[in-house]
Amino acid sequence: MTESTPHLHTTRWDLPPGVLKLIAISMLAGLLPGIALGAGAGMALATRLPAAPQVASVPTSVAPPTQGELQPDVPVALTLKDAPAFSRLGSDDAPVKLVIFEDPRCGYCKQLANGAEKTLIERYVKTGQMQLITRSFDILGPDSRMISIAAACAGKAGKYWEFREQVFAETQAAAGSADAQIGAWAQTAGIADMSAFRHCQESGEMDA
Repeated sequence: MTESTPHLHTTRWDLPPGVLKLIAISMLAGLLPGIALGAGAGMALATRLPAAPQVASVPTSVAPPTQGELQPDVPVALTLKDAPAFSRLGSDDAPVKLVIFEDPRCGYCKQLANGAEKTLIERYVKTGQMQLITRSFDILGPDSRMISIAAACAGKAGKYWEFREQVFAETQAAAGSADAQIGAWAQTAGIADMSAFRHCQESGEMDA
């Protein structure tokens, strides 16, 4: 009876140690020239490319400017020139005067009037720290000018801020003509003498 030779089952990883060593050496020999070539190319490019610009260091703290350095973009006297009394909200003695140039049909003006402006009024205007002043800056067409003149006429009737609130409370795409909207806003604002209000609009006395 003869002994059977056991079946040798090998996998692709069952390689003699000498073969594995030879493979490793071959791979290393192939990688080294590539690494050397890449390093050489990188050094050559570095000598040709301009140096990276130096980034200025930012100080961790900045000293506040002195009073002489505080220069407004536009002189305050110019922004307040001929500003009617009805467009001023708050005390004339307030140390801060915030002047807003606005178009009555401006969507961003509406956002300000219904958002941050209300907070400023509550925190600073009503406490005497700030005076809020609006100026007409009509850049969106004839309707904008018509509404601004109507707002001035509402100011003559003592209802400027109430009228302005109605203008910015309405959607920018409200139905009807600007003239019809003005009439509705005036009534909601509480203007009692609509005849005098209309006369003011048509007379041109507020055009300036």
